[in-house]
Amino acid sequence: MMNARLLIAALFLFTTPAAAVVVHHVPMSDGTSLYTRVYLPGDDEGTPRPVIMVRTPYGAAAAVEGNLFDLLQPDHAWLNARGYAVVAQDVRGTGESDGEDVLRFLHDAADTDETLAWVAAQDWSNGRVALWGPSALGINALLALQRAPPELSCVLDLVATADVREAFYPGGAFREEMAAGWLPEHSSDTALDIFRQQEVDSAFWDEGRLSDDEIADTPVKTMTIAGTFDVFGPMGARVFSRLAALGRNQTDHMLVLGPWTHSGYVPTHQADLAGAFNGELKFPVKSFFFPGQYLDPAGQFSAFMNWCLNDAGRPGWANVRVFRFWLRDEPEFITNLTTDGGWQEYETWPPATATATPMFLYDDGGLGTAPDPGGLGRQLISHPDDPVPTVGGARLIEAGEGNGAGPRNQNMLIARNDVLTYVSAPATGQVELVGNLRAEVYAATSTNDIDVHVKFAVQRGEGPTYLLADGVRRGRFLDGEDAIVPLEPGQARRFEVDIGPVAFLLRAGQRLVVMIQATNHDRFDINPQHAAPIADDPVAYPAALTVYGDMDRPSAIYLPLISGELPGAEAPVDHADAGPDPMGPVWDGGFIPEEPEPSPEPSPEPEPQGDGNPAPAGCTCVVAGVPAPAGGLALVVIGALARRRRRPVTPSR
Repeated sequence: MMNARLLIAALFLFTTPAAAVVVHHVPMSDGTSLYTRVYLPGDDEGTPRPVIMVRTPYGAAAAVEGNLFDLLQPDHAWLNARGYAVVAQDVRGTGESDGEDVLRFLHDAADTDETLAWVAAQDWSNGRVALWGPSALGINALLALQRAPPELSCVLDLVATADVREAFYPGGAFREEMAAGWLPEHSSDTALDIFRQQEVDSAFWDEGRLSDDEIADTPVKTMTIAGTFDVFGPMGARVFSRLAALGRNQTDHMLVLGPWTHSGYVPTHQADLAGAFNGELKFPVKSFFFPGQYLDPAGQFSAFMNWCLNDAGRPGWANVRVFRFWLRDEPEFITNLTTDGGWQEYETWPPATATATPMFLYDDGGLGTAPDPGGLGRQLISHPDDPVPTVGGARLIEAGEGNGAGPRNQNMLIARNDVLTYVSAPATGQVELVGNLRAEVYAATSTNDIDVHVKFAVQRGEGPTYLLADGVRRGRFLDGEDAIVPLEPGQARRFEVDIGPVAFLLRAGQRLVVMIQATNHDRFDINPQHAAPIADDPVAYPAALTVYGDMDRPSAIYLPLISGELPGAEAPVDHADAGPDPMGPVWDGGFIPEEPEPSPEPSPEPEPQGDGNPAPAGCTCVVAGVPAPAGGLALVVIGALARRRRRPVTPSR
């Protein structure tokens, strides 16, 4: 079906007039010129037309040439044949555009405004412009809503975000995989260091995000296409929700949410006529194409653009379209599909019918629907020299064979002693979960900072445990991300963790799984586990993380329940006389610190330690060469042993 469709489309191209391509070097107000390609229909180049524009760091020609009927990238000739002028521009400091010392996205919004004004002033433009594109292209498009110049009529963004700081610091933790693997190739040489220096939220990030006031002022129509397994998935769903709630014309915004990774929004990963893989799960063909224009993504694009650029009627789609899937008990014979599902339509996101329903964490590893009245807590030891490795999830960079993005088997991590796992009873019937996931984890650390990563997964029988969504919260920012505030060692705090969107149908016999860990590397940097700025490359310490589950500290994950009965496990009957010591357990022998080499001369007298002492209780640790006293078991951790490992990564696009 797909090959025949492409053949027909290709034959159609031979009958359309050739596009006239004109290259411009558009001047910005600071004297920088931006390389810009303009494609006009070859039959009538003088007629003013609506314009579809893309601004890209990946090459202007590549963005609009040779992408016929790609879900996201209609070919320029196809658009010209439908009466649109097409503009593709290399963003500042990339391709053939001028510009140096660029901080990607933060220095792009003003250029978008000036380019929109230039386009609207051309005699081949009728003054109405649409911005579109995936990933970095979509981020540039969304950030144009900051000022929403009159020339901008609509934005179609895919797998993108409208908050650059959140993209690099979700939950306050530095997304090292994306920053180290993508940013240096597409920004200033110093951008990575600058972004690490700006971990605290401040006005530095304002040019890279939409404020509530900016959203309230925009008249622009939008269509956001996001993936539940995408690195920007939670942010894409959130920008739609904010536009729909705060925007000037609240019904002029649409959301399409599919089971896609960042590069998996088209069926290309081990694809055949039945479907394609995202992560380790094979999804049916229908999951890659939206309802309303079945198997016709170009028709979707055209209908949206006609609505906002040509005053055609609003497409008859629901505001929100979501592909809700389920996991097959066994791969389907012949096609090898491991999932099935269908598109659901809603008016809002999250759906109004979704009820945030808690499942509580039990000391014995159960996951139940009522808090445990006798819970004492569970503990893990986080060793920064041996972090929990990233396996699947919302990755941007493909990390090699067997560890790309998306839903992947977590069983190898569940076996580790630095991962706490909580498992429900088997479901007795279907349970529909559609909406946003979040967790509230009451936890204490033996140091004054730690990360709490929460993963949500499904287990099929006694087999694989597939990751569905995950999130993180960094302890130093529990009081707000505008300042680093050390935690009090041993003191339980509530970690609120945004886990992101989910659209899943749990089937009978399957179990829900929650995993908690303190590291997830190389997707995130390794928290030094004390509240020192990450730009200082501080020595990292081992730490104890204690997770509570009693009536006063009821750690839970909140599921968006649409229908069905959650399969809660029974609360433990027996509890130990005492729970784990949050200030520092006896080390279990899994980590053997090295003794420091003798100092050639006496060390200076250490200064007294205050309440912000980052050293784990039960250790004598070294901070900048000065021993920090602590009670209990004496350990010495040297910087070379505990320092974060930097691993090479390869960009996927």
